[in-house]
Amino acid sequence: MSQDRVSCYSVKPDKGRVFLLIFCLTILALGLTIISFGEIKIQQDQSSPSGYDGKDSKVGMANPAAVYYKKLGYEYQIVNNLHTDQFATQTITTSEKGGDSSIKETQQQKTANQNAAQNTTQQPTTLIPDGTDGTFQYRNDLNICKQDGKPIIYLFSTSWCPHCQWIKDTFDKVVNEYVSQGKIVAYHWQLDTHDDTLTSAVETQVPAEALAVYNKFNPDGSIPTFVFGCKYWRIGNGYESQNDLAAEETEFRALIDKIIASDLHKFTIKNSSGTSVASLSDLGAIVLSGICTAQATCTPPDNSFIVQNSSGETVGYIDSSGNLCIETGDCTGGSANCNSPNGQAFLIQDSSGTTQIYIDQTGDLCLTGTLTQSGSP
Repeated sequence: MSQDRVSCYSVKPDKGRVFLLIFCLTILALGLTIISFGEIKIQQDQSSPSGYDGKDSKVGMANPAAVYYKKLGYEYQIVNNLHTDQFATQTITTSEKGGDSSIKETQQQKTANQNAAQNTTQQPTTLIPDGTDGTFQYRNDLNICKQDGKPIIYLFSTSWCPHCQWIKDTFDKVVNEYVSQGKIVAYHWQLDTHDDTLTSAVETQVPAEALAVYNKFNPDGSIPTFVFGCKYWRIGNGYESQNDLAAEETEFRALIDKIIASDLHKFTIKNSSGTSVASLSDLGAIVLSGICTAQATCTPPDNSFIVQNSSGETVGYIDSSGNLCIETGDCTGGSANCNSPNGQAFLIQDSSGTTQIYIDQTGDLCLTGTLTQSGSP
């Protein structure tokens, strides 16, 4: 659907020296941080027709090992080490990009924003999008940028732009909700005041890395500019001409959810056909092709991924249909933290070493993100 794009032109001066595009986004370490107890890897029997593929992530666990792969014939094989590769998928929908409307900035505003970009000397290159997702554009070759293992969401605005004021409260409300859940990191930089409106402090300088993101995705210098995960961007508001803040909120949430779901680092369990039946991500999310059940006794069928305690008793499993069984607690996600498992535990940690998911020796499940049942891992 084509949308009337509403924005303010221009944050940067029309004439003057050219600007340097600062590319200083730090490439976050690939893979998940492993706890000091060591790494683990499936040593799968080649004769076994099914199992799980651990190549897409790093995981950690307490010692002695408590995670096993159950093969045919009720044999067990201990998990010792883990190989790591990058895993990335993306599903994109497309629609036609709409137009822009603009207002002129004052010379004072031009000067203020020129000063904000005073360390730049080279003219940035305009990105050519591969397509659109709603009212946002995207590039397939761009990786999701993260801070502390979480996707970064940006809004660049000014205090004087009426279009920025129209969208401000809706954007701030949505991202604050995801920030409070520990799912994203978000910034709303006002380029004239140099303040991040999402914090209680009064900032006086926009960081160079944030300016680099702004310059990269909008070298022409208009506001508002939205950059979600350094992969999706939008210049101007998508639904202001219809005065539809609800549509803006819906699109923000859908895109943030997509970015979270496309997390690059996942522990993936596959069936004998090589189809993923469950995934556990470093953002604390679990996606099952089956359902989650909490019951007193979990008796795993053949070809299950099994979690046992140090006595060799099964306390949980994920079977080849993507059904998860745990013996303690419930299947609820959204925990404030997963820092206190009971004894030994199967752990999923993010790049900062923070545990996002565990199944401990009692069969208790903890996850900071969401648990999706009957989903697509």
